[in-house]
Amino acid sequence: MHPSLARIGLVLLASLLSAGVGAAQTCSITAANGDYGNVDILSGATDDTTATFSVSCSGNANSTVRLCIEFSPGQTTSGQRRLASGTYRLLHELYADSARTVVWGSWGLSSTAYGTAGQQYDLALNASGSGTANFTVYGRVWANQQTAGPGTYSWTMSTAPTIEYAYKTATACPTGTIQATSGGSAWAATIANNCIISASSLNFGSTASTISSNIDATGTISVQCT
Repeated sequence: MHPSLARIGLVLLASLLSAGVGAAQTCSITAANGDYGNVDILSGATDDTTATFSVSCSGNANSTVRLCIEFSPGQTTSGQRRLASGTYRLLHELYADSARTVVWGSWGLSSTAYGTAGQQYDLALNASGSGTANFTVYGRVWANQQTAGPGTYSWTMSTAPTIEYAYKTATACPTGTIQATSGGSAWAATIANNCIISASSLNFGSTASTISSNIDATGTISVQCT
């Protein structure tokens, strides 16, 4: 090959690499395991917790990888995510925001679609062609489930969290042709044997004279147990 042609070829190759055509992007994602701990089911209140996971990518220097992150339904009851302990069920949900208003669902890329959608994130790669982002998923056990019995509850999703990714374009998620999965995540909760006993006050009123006969009053005692 003529030396001048070889130099031209090297210049073209360098131009392609600097334009982001060179290295293919590669991403990995970790599991998102959560634990609600001991849930006070008798109070009727919600119980919240969080879990974190990360996505790491490599590719062209100073490029941007578009991540389409989804959580598949996992175990459900009547279409709702739930933890299970034997025949007992405990409904819970995963959210993308701390206010717990945006359900973290899926487009159905790796399994059944759930909720409105997954979450989109654009990850910038540094001059070395690498980047990592950390994410928080917000879990909530729903309120008013006092009929759930005592036991250790669990919920698993074998294909989540999952990402589908590609170099950033104008196309919104779901996009990309490459997938990566964490290999599955698990969430847990515990309901202990417990009872709440409450009693109302007894009021016998008042009298200005000598008590010559019985004065009766009525109160109630209530017991609620898991």
